[in-house]
Amino acid sequence: MLESALHALSGRAFKLFLRRQTGNTFRAILSGALATAVLQSSSMVSLLVMSLAGAGVLGLKNGIGMIMGANVGTTATGWLITLLGFRFSIELIIAPLLAAGGLLAILGKSEKLRRYSKLIMGFALLFLGLGMMKDGMAGAAAAIQPEWLRGHSMAWFLGFGVLFAAIVHSSSAAMTLSLASLAAGIVSLEQAAFITIGSELGTTITALTATLRANEIRRKVGWSQFYFNLISAVLAIVSMQAIFGLMPDTMDPLIRLVTFQTSINLLGIALVAPLLNPFTAFIHRMVPGGQTQQAQFIVQIDPTDTESALEALQSETRRFLQQAIHVNRLQLGLEREPENDPADAYSDLKTYEAEISTYYVHLQQPAISRAEADAINLCITAIRNAALSAKDLKDERHTVLELSNAVSETMHGWYKELKNTQAQFYTETIALLQTGAAVSLPTALNTTAHTGKIYQLFSEGNISEIGLSSLLNLVRGIGKSNDALLRALETIPPQ
Repeated sequence: MLESALHALSGRAFKLFLRRQTGNTFRAILSGALATAVLQSSSMVSLLVMSLAGAGVLGLKNGIGMIMGANVGTTATGWLITLLGFRFSIELIIAPLLAAGGLLAILGKSEKLRRYSKLIMGFALLFLGLGMMKDGMAGAAAAIQPEWLRGHSMAWFLGFGVLFAAIVHSSSAAMTLSLASLAAGIVSLEQAAFITIGSELGTTITALTATLRANEIRRKVGWSQFYFNLISAVLAIVSMQAIFGLMPDTMDPLIRLVTFQTSINLLGIALVAPLLNPFTAFIHRMVPGGQTQQAQFIVQIDPTDTESALEALQSETRRFLQQAIHVNRLQLGLEREPENDPADAYSDLKTYEAEISTYYVHLQQPAISRAEADAINLCITAIRNAALSAKDLKDERHTVLELSNAVSETMHGWYKELKNTQAQFYTETIALLQTGAAVSLPTALNTTAHTGKIYQLFSEGNISEIGLSSLLNLVRGIGKSNDALLRALETIPPQ
């Protein structure tokens, strides 16, 4: 209930905050830590980072930074429980909090108020569960014989932590169990530490599960959490005695445990953060692409998550326009790729358009707002116009081949002039797409002026009737293509 309420209350503002605050490694780590401390779930933040990376909002490097910060942020739960749950009789305020939350949920007139009520009830239930766990562990401690645990190796406690966190999808829950067991005297400090280390590894199962059938960037973000937590776990095992040795023996064992958890995550960051570039390159090598779809950003982004889906669609739209320009350049002979025939490139573009159109259908839900619906329709309009631009030039491919092989110097020279004009147009268009700031649209081919010059050449006897027809067809085809591309640019979403 707590995670659900916080996720619902975070919304667009929270995602925009993450997008703004991940400009460098330090800020990405800090943002991941703060986000996890607020949401009380590193798994939720990991999935959110994967979603934002998949939507093109975050790059892989900054996404890894947030993942590292999430590991530190999740220790906030341990500190909260240790400093409050085991220090004060907060059971006295649980019932009033539950009552207040319940009344707000029943009487609240707005959805936002009902979400706040769930937030209040979630915190109350968190400490209610902790109180029940403490009482249960105290009773179990009397029944459990110490020798029952003495036969188990530390690897057993490590495996238990992995399994428990994987099942409940929460290292915080595993940490709570460790603290309660340690407080009841069921496990020693070292045994609780190994459970904690295991839980750090077990919580990565959520992100790894989300990488199944995901696109490349989401898989790499998910696996980066596993590898980072694996590095932190190895560091924790190697440095455990040294970390505990720095703490006074008189320190409360619960404080020592949460300090240990925080320390191992900070050690992991201290090791990996300065080497983030090599670590990112390592992730690229270890997690192959395997991208089979033409689409890159919308793949595996849940269409019901309208905000992330819209961001993904906008990123996909800009990429589609760049792909359409690439196909146009191939059609005109401005680019040559022996392994990529222009006809095959156009076919791939149509497949790409079909994938986006299918996604667009799933986005059409009754729950989306008018503003979201308008933004989605602008994307689709831009994509359809870009596809039409590619079709118009594809239809003139035979004319391009004819002119490129023309014996007449006049015909061939005119073809080269058209190519140079289009090359400049496409360069300006790509620059506009990359900056996202359209002061003015690129200057397109002046079809009227070119048509007049072609007729003049014919009247002077410099080109034949067949040459006249070929040049006019190409100019008109390029003009139609450019008009469609300019219409796409007019509706392109801002960067």
